[in-house]
Amino acid sequence: MPPPVGCGSSATTTICAELGIDRLATWGISGGGPHVLACAALLPDLVTAAASLASLAPYGAEGLDYFAGMGQDNVDDTRLFLTDEAAARVKTDKDREELLATSPEDAAKAIESLLTPTDAAALRGELAEYLTSSSQDGLAPGSQGWWDDNCMVRPWGFDLSGITVPVLLLHGKQDMFVPFGHGEWLAAHIPGVEGRLLPRCMPGCQNTYSAPVSPCLKEALDRKWGSPSLPPHRKTIRSRS
Repeated sequence: MPPPVGCGSSATTTICAELGIDRLATWGISGGGPHVLACAALLPDLVTAAASLASLAPYGAEGLDYFAGMGQDNVDDTRLFLTDEAAARVKTDKDREELLATSPEDAAKAIESLLTPTDAAALRGELAEYLTSSSQDGLAPGSQGWWDDNCMVRPWGFDLSGITVPVLLLHGKQDMFVPFGHGEWLAAHIPGVEGRLLPRCMPGCQNTYSAPVSPCLKEALDRKWGSPSLPPHRKTIRSRS
């Protein structure tokens, strides 16, 4: 059984203590989003601000159709884990072997069901090389870390309503890895969130997602250094074409 999402915050505390870090701003994308939110909720004395990009929302959350708009590979893998963990583990190991053998030129084909035409066109050249090499580096030791990502569909181990630090939330409407509805749900349930729900941004548009993040986090650090929390505020920005 994968450990709850919230358990990762203890690793963050340990790493920061080892490095002598007593305040930080943090961000994560896709499956990293819930872990960032966990740190924001559980470590307000350490985390000054957080940004969550294209993050999953909690499985089974009221008012969320979890699978609506999700690419078929992710739907199938999630449902297999929920119904037959043994079979899901075998498939995870098989998928790891296939990914380790995938070339950058074949990266888009390997995740075809998760890509819009724009994403498929973007996933080539340097981006394809980066995503392939980073995935292979992460999976080289084994499949355990990838398996533990299934914690996303178990209880997270913390309450989003407990977040008191500033959170920037970005999500693109055409995302098929993590559907847009997840971003909408999170924007409605994180206290004081600044939500930027974008009609055209997708996972392949890396710069569109990440460009606003560092300035926003730096501003929060500069403005509130040493303060563990901020007064409640909420701002949701929906870009319009």
